[in-house]
Formats: sequence, structure tokens, C-alpha cells
Amino acid sequence: MQGLRKRWDGAFALKIVGALGVIALADWQFYQREHYAAAIGLVALGIVAALALVRPAVRQDKRALAALALAAVAAFAMVWDTQLLPFALFWVSLGLATLLPGTAAVDDGWQSMDDAGEDAAPRLKTVVMDEMAKSILTRNASPDIPFNVSLNPYRGCEHGCIYCFARPTHSYLGLSPGLDFESRLFAKVNAPELLRHELSRPNYVPQPIAIGVNTDAYQPCERELRITQRVLEVLHECEHPVAMITKSSLIERDI
Repeated sequence: MQGLRKRWDGAFALKIVGALGVIALADWQFYQREHYAAAIGLVALGIVAALALVRPAVRQDKRALAALALAAVAAFAMVWDTQLLPFALFWVSLGLATLLPGTAAVDDGWQSMDDAGEDAAPRLKTVVMDEMAKSILTRNASPDIPFNVSLNPYRGCEHGCIYCFARPTHSYLGLSPGLDFESRLFAKVNAPELLRHELSRPNYVPQPIAIGVNTDAYQPCERELRITQRVLEVLHECEHPVAMITKSSLIERDI
């Protein structure tokens, strides 16, 4: 932590020195010498030098270096010609040199199988297991959730969204909320029958049912299993209100 702080303090001090150098150069050119023609170009060259000095990322990015070189050429031109074209070219090039390092590609570890090489781990195979569920409707009384009843045709989700709040539910099965949640799925094959039984209860009070809350009801395995489609057929037959949550275009099949 102390080493990191020292490096940060050193980099900050270097930027302060660079900024003060540019200010001193501008003061010397504009106020001490009162020589405004070549002064603009010389100050621009000072800005280029300061940026190259205090921003290591600029020196390490070939695109930023090219933009900085173009800014230096424009600054030299401004020494002899203070017209609009070199002035505009200088500031555009300087802006690109400043911003381009932040757009460089970063290896975040999510590489394709084609780029991974021979040492890459094998692609995970999705396994879908049948589950005979005991109940199918989940109720909640939370004032923060805009529905009271939900239905999940599957456990786990092959979409594997990193932000999914439902991941911890896989740990209830003794499985990992990480890769197991994405690759070891459970299909509630008796969901339509359980739903029909629930709707036929004499004391059942109809409320909109949200489908696909802890899982995406239209993940890839639904294309063949059609559990969600059969659940919707039951709801359509009973003229029951329903809401869907999905990120898959497969929903168009059942609209």
C-alpha cells in the first residue's frame, strides 16, 4: 500500500511539474517578452512535451503517439502561421493523444475458443436434468417487488449473466452459484400439470403471474423442452394474467 502511494505521489508530482512548466513558458512568452506570434506555437510545443512527460500511457500507445506527433507538427506550424487550420489541428490531435490510451483493448480473460489455443480449458457442456417439482408457484409479500406470484420453469440459467441475483439459489442444491448455475440446469417437467392443479383450487385468487424471475424461461433448452410454452397454454386456457421476463428472442414463438 505504501509503495502504491509512493508511485501515485510521484506521478502526481510529475504532472504538477509539467503543468507549472507550461504555465511558466506561457508567462515568459506572453507577458515577459510580449511576443505573441511565435509564442503560441512555442507554448503549444511545451504542452506536447508536458503531455508526453506526465502521461506514460501516451508513450505506450502507438495511436496516441501518432496523434501527439501530429500535434507537435501543428505546433511547429503555429510558430510561423497562427491561422485557424494549424490551431484546430493542434487541439484535435492533442485531444486524441489524451483520450486514445483509455480506449485500448484490454485482455479480460474472456477469449473465444478460436483464440484460446491448445492450452485452453474445454468448453463447458450444459447438462439439463428433469425435476419433478412439488410446487410451482412462489409467493412474496415484499413491497419492493411489483408482483406477488412468480413461476420458474427451470433452475439455473444457461445465459450466465454475471449480475444475476438468482445465482445463490443453486447453492441450496449443493451446487456452485458460478459455473454450475450456468451449466447444470433443472427442468421442472411437471410445471404445466402443477399449475393447472393450483389454478383449479376453490380458494385460488387470480393474480398476475411473473414467469422467469429466478431463471430465464426462454433459455436455449426451452426450444426443445417447451415447458414455458405449455405453461402459457394453461394460462391462456384459463384466461389468466401473466408477465414475462426474458432476454431471449425465443419469446416470439409464443406471442
